[in-house]
Amino acid sequence: MNTTKNPKRLPLLIISLLFSCLLLTGCFGSKQSDAQVQKAFDSFTENIFLTEIQQDGLTFNYTLAHPEIYGIDAPATTLGDYSLSAMKENLASAENYLSALKDFSYRQLSQEQKLTYDILKNYLKQELDGSNYLLYNNVLSKTIGIQAQLPVLFAEYNFSDKASVDCYLSLLSDIERYFNQILSFEEIKIKNNLFMSHTTAEDIIAQCQNFISKTEDNLLIQIFNDRIETIAGLSENEKKEYKEKNKDIVLNSVIPAYKNIISFMTEYKDSGINSGGLCYFPEGKEYYQYLVSTSTGSSKTIKEIDKILDEYLASSMEKMQAIAIKDVSILEKAENLTYPLTDPAKILTYLEKAIEKDYPAMESVDYSIKYVHESLQPDISPAFYLTPPIDDSSINSIYINPYKDYNMDTIFTTLAHEGYPGHLYQNVYFNRTAPSPIRSILGCTGYSEGWATYVEMDSYFLSGIEETLAAFLSANNLASLCMYGKIDVGVNYYGWDLEKTSAYLRQFGIEDPAIIKEIHQSMIAEPGNYLNYILGCIEFKELRKTAEEKLGGDFSLKDFHELILSTGPCTFDTLREQLKNWMKK
Repeated sequence: MNTTKNPKRLPLLIISLLFSCLLLTGCFGSKQSDAQVQKAFDSFTENIFLTEIQQDGLTFNYTLAHPEIYGIDAPATTLGDYSLSAMKENLASAENYLSALKDFSYRQLSQEQKLTYDILKNYLKQELDGSNYLLYNNVLSKTIGIQAQLPVLFAEYNFSDKASVDCYLSLLSDIERYFNQILSFEEIKIKNNLFMSHTTAEDIIAQCQNFISKTEDNLLIQIFNDRIETIAGLSENEKKEYKEKNKDIVLNSVIPAYKNIISFMTEYKDSGINSGGLCYFPEGKEYYQYLVSTSTGSSKTIKEIDKILDEYLASSMEKMQAIAIKDVSILEKAENLTYPLTDPAKILTYLEKAIEKDYPAMESVDYSIKYVHESLQPDISPAFYLTPPIDDSSINSIYINPYKDYNMDTIFTTLAHEGYPGHLYQNVYFNRTAPSPIRSILGCTGYSEGWATYVEMDSYFLSGIEETLAAFLSANNLASLCMYGKIDVGVNYYGWDLEKTSAYLRQFGIEDPAIIKEIHQSMIAEPGNYLNYILGCIEFKELRKTAEEKLGGDFSLKDFHELILSTGPCTFDTLREQLKNWMKK
């Protein structure tokens, strides 16, 4: 789980940076050695990295634990700029970055730098390709919207000293301004007939109301009071003052900011002219293709995605049917499933060792297992992992959401997704390869969620249950995600209404109208989200299939995983190129 990407740039700094790059790369006629070009490229990418992470203080805090190493004394104390003008500046900056990037001699770069070059170039091109869809940007939604994420992100803010506490309080105070910017942007969307549906607005209202239902015992007060006690160097009087100041900000700034969203959504919830998928907006189909491509990292067209989802769904169903024919009790076993391990800490300790056969070794890392605060439980994912700063991989948190008596007896595969060999393992492993810092801001959701889903499928076979049941459950999970992916595409590209979604789900025995409506609405509110998981997973399976067929008996699953992990987040076209080179060797 990451902070929302905010449109932000510093044009004057960009001009200075571009000028220095022209000097460094010899664009004025002097021939540069490979070493000089490589040094200049590192300087160029580091300058972009430092420029970008200083645009909002929350992203900065989650990226660097020791900013002094990079010569940064005072991080940003705002949450950034979410406005149409800032988005346009963002595009201009992306164009400038891309122009400067092309001035480097690609052949003189190291192999690692070429990879960074390719990823950065693709990222910037995607930014520019989105120039026609600025008003389609959506930062508010029930589950993954910024208003749902911020409380947890502030709760996990990295405190180190008194200065970090001061920065935290400044950022907390900025929520009201930041939300007002977002609401101003939503007003522009209303004027252009691009506002959200009535139901989506209602869901956001309910989420905000859940959060502010706690006042004096709000999680941002409770957690801050606990954590301030752990910061060294603070006197008892200073701790007391900080607690009072934080409480005042929460009660008189944060909660009013959420009330502003409630008031706005209440007033304008009927302003949306479209209660269906993206395809009903002008250029909605084109935007959906763009959204899916940029988010998942897959270059497949929507029609290709729809086809491959059908293929994997059919294959998974066939596997399940074949198992059920051989073992007529398999459904009963699946319905009454209990894994041998149910304690989260013991599961993660076990998985860390159990993956050693098929995944590259990694030294142990510290992590904390936490539970979602009750005020956030109705609207937050069942579990999630928060990425650590790139200069301190010891700060890892896995959250479990116990909402509605979550069945801890079946949490094994969820923790494989979030922990080992999922998000925690993947993030820390890649970070320990010492990649260029800029890679930390060039993420790809389809890579990260696709990897975690891909390994989750394999984790059934590590759980200690019988192999036939593991195969059945893994196929069932894949089939379910394919089904959700199909609905996502159906609703947002082909225009499925609730009736068509209902007809599709009834094929799989899902009859409950409330569940069907919830699934249908989630695709409207957060289009493309499910494809990050299932399409990303399928892309990894396709890469593995290619390597297995090409290498035959020479294929090593552990070496294949090492390639994926050391390459790090990128598009799947980039991964395919890396795989080709790897197979040649």
